Amino acid sequence: MPNLDSLVADAQLELTYTTPTDASRYGRVGVRGLATLTGSEIETEQTADAETPGALVFLALGSRMLTGAMADRVDRLLRRLAKRRAAGVILSAPASRGYPAATRAMADRLGLPLLHTDAPDSTWASVDNDIQHCRIRDAETQLAQLAGLLKRLPAQLTDAAAVQRITDWLAVSLDGQVLVSEPERGVLAASPPSAAADLARAVLRQASESAVRPVTTGALEHTRLISLAPAAGADTVLAVASRRPFGEPEATLVACAARLLGLVDQAQRENGTAAESARAARFAAFQLLMVGEPVKAQRVLAGLAPGLLDTLAARVFVIDCASVRQRELTAVRCETAVAGRALVIRCPAMDTHVIIVEPVPDPAETVGRASRAMDGVEADLADLVNALGRHRMGGSGHHPLALVSNAYEEAATWLAFARHTGQSMALSPGHTKVTQLLDPHAARRWAESVLEPIKSLPRAQRDLLEATLPVALAFPHTAAARILDVHRNTVGLRVRQAGELLHLDLAQPLNRVVVGLALDIDSHYPCVDGADFDEPPSLEHLLHAPELLPWAAALLKPILDDRRDLQSTVQVWLEHCTRVEPAARTLGVSEATVRSHLRAVEQLTGLDTASLGGVRDLTLALHVHTGRPLLNLGLPRAV
Repeated sequence: MPNLDSLVADAQLELTYTTPTDASRYGRVGVRGLATLTGSEIETEQTADAETPGALVFLALGSRMLTGAMADRVDRLLRRLAKRRAAGVILSAPASRGYPAATRAMADRLGLPLLHTDAPDSTWASVDNDIQHCRIRDAETQLAQLAGLLKRLPAQLTDAAAVQRITDWLAVSLDGQVLVSEPERGVLAASPPSAAADLARAVLRQASESAVRPVTTGALEHTRLISLAPAAGADTVLAVASRRPFGEPEATLVACAARLLGLVDQAQRENGTAAESARAARFAAFQLLMVGEPVKAQRVLAGLAPGLLDTLAARVFVIDCASVRQRELTAVRCETAVAGRALVIRCPAMDTHVIIVEPVPDPAETVGRASRAMDGVEADLADLVNALGRHRMGGSGHHPLALVSNAYEEAATWLAFARHTGQSMALSPGHTKVTQLLDPHAARRWAESVLEPIKSLPRAQRDLLEATLPVALAFPHTAAARILDVHRNTVGLRVRQAGELLHLDLAQPLNRVVVGLALDIDSHYPCVDGADFDEPPSLEHLLHAPELLPWAAALLKPILDDRRDLQSTVQVWLEHCTRVEPAARTLGVSEATVRSHLRAVEQLTGLDTASLGGVRDLTLALHVHTGRPLLNLGLPRAV
């Protein structure tokens, strides 16, 4: 990645630090891009696009001077840039009419480097492109290095020569010296062999100080020491020395190599934790699939399982192992049964669950449907569940790879159905989804209008909410936090923020149904060509689609045919925010009766009344068929 020193060294830019001593202080600060602000943009404070981490901000003031109101606005801008960890600020003006003394003093306190340039503004027109090309080149180099490192991961963790091979590769990659040592076991690996003597003094000097330190040692003036297992209290240390400074790519490579070496060291200590890193990679890929990032998931698994996720569709199975102690054995047997054909994940939300994600071919022909006959992964898992006993399995239909979260929710629903009916497994028959019956153009326009307050957020904030909401609406916050690998308070905060933006209380199930439907439509129809609507259609307009009437009638038929008044129970239960006690009072029956009716509904329809998907289908079917429960049929933000 380019840094301030590399830009200052470019003679064409005529770039100089305003305070000469800043060169040693900030020279190695990485620059992620160049953002140009004109004087009018600063005066109107339209600077949000420039306020990003790592941005170098170019103030093209023209003939304006940094005095009076302009100086005050620039000072406020500097405070915001420092808070967002900008790389620095460049003033397009000679030093003689540059930053006021008060501005320089404030920037020094904020830790924000100030620079100025005498080059014409036109010289800077292509600098951002140059920076991005440089970052891409560095990223490609780093990716190649990390790919080389990952290639040394499989089947080598328990190999006695693995540490030496990784050490040799790292020394060649960094054109330096590498030493792995531990006080009791001595030198574990050194490359070249002279590194043991050259770096021994640096290792001794580390003693009990911080886990990562830059040290000067002889001719190799750039040296880093990293503890391979600080959390476990191990004393194994990786020492790396180079004649060149460690930039961000090199530092990342060393850190990744240290993690891998730490795993190898741990495996050799404990005899067998080689599979842990692969599990971590699979779990990371699963998390990315759950938030709709299949391309990133493919990259994570590229070194571990090449081509496994090179499809556009997948189905999900969830196995309930009945006890926490049984789960590890079940997971290992699942990994053996589906090796190379599916991902096996220890569910982060449920301690007794194992999740299997099976990529499937020909998505255009199979999305939304389950296999007609058991074969492949499905058959192998069915045999395993039957052989283990006391295990249950639910399976989804085929879903786009970007909608694995929907497949997971569907599999969990069918697992609940298997539990209620006493079956060992229940697989989705591929029922038609509501989103498949809606007019694509109208549905897309409605979803855009509902989600517009979120879509209009800055990209980073928008991405966080869009990744969190589908999972957080479908699962309790604690379970969602485990799936997303964040704190439950973070999930709650993001949901509250989304609710405030949409002017909806997302603690209310019917509001969650509306927003969940909008999110599903947004995922199902990311882009639809065709005529637009002058005004966004209402939900009532969507639900008047003629195709929905037979869908609702078919879904509700088992409920309506039952001698018990299950329909009234479900309607009142939904209207009372899915709470049993007030529903029972309104109906004049016992709470046990309400619960019994809900269990019956689950058994008759295959829907899980504890999941957002089950509640949504029941709500929409009942509303289409009877008009109840009432929904927020307008735009949520107008409520």
